[in-house]
Amino acid sequence: MESKRVAKVANAVFALNPADILKRGYSVAYDRDGKVVKDASHLAPGEPLRTRLCKGEVSSEVIKIS
Repeated sequence: MESKRVAKVANAVFALNPADILKRGYSVAYDRDGKVVKDASHLAPGEPLRTRLCKGEVSSEVIKIS
């Protein structure tokens, strides 16, 4: 019984691992200060972004906000 509980907790921890989340196709965008971008309205056209992917990072610039 205890081993099932441990396995369940381990699966939950692995599911929340940021690297595993990126492997599923998600990315994380950072603003010029290195803070995670959570709201597009906090950005401005021309602002640089750094986006972390599963394999590597991309530097870009905000063109349009929708």
